[in-house]
Amino acid sequence: MKNHELHISDRGSTFYYRPNGDRTYVNVVRCAFCGGQTHQDKGKGHHKPFCSFECRSRYFPRTEDKNPMWGKKHPNPYDRRGDKNPNWNGGVQNQGGYKAITKGGQYQRIHRLNAEKAMGRKLTSKEIVHHINLDKQDNRNSNLLVCDASYHFWLHGQLAKAWVKHAGL
Repeated sequence: MKNHELHISDRGSTFYYRPNGDRTYVNVVRCAFCGGQTHQDKGKGHHKPFCSFECRSRYFPRTEDKNPMWGKKHPNPYDRRGDKNPNWNGGVQNQGGYKAITKGGQYQRIHRLNAEKAMGRKLTSKEIVHHINLDKQDNRNSNLLVCDASYHFWLHGQLAKAWVKHAGL
């Protein structure tokens, strides 16, 4: 029992004084390696007791031949990233109503990928993919229209006019 002088209270409990004067109650136990007498703070009984760091090091060998897990990454049973998560949906993410997947380390919107595949080339940054039925989740080729910004703006203006006329406003 190094660094702490143990005392016994009137009720028979073992304790020592901390440097600030507080009492810390302990259990007197045997070292798990050498069998020598040591103590554990009450409430910490689930840890194996050791009288010194040397005994602890000998009890848990730190070489590969004595400890097969030495130097290896321990599997985390609580790792629920990616497909281990019960909410995993195949990597599809919702970005502003559009479906997106990771490709090349970045999220790319599926409707643009489908349009690129159908056209056989990469889309330029000025090309916009319009959903004909206005459903951002419907990424069928028959529902996609590739256009430039001015035509897309005009198209939405025409749709707004038709909607106002149909609604009778």
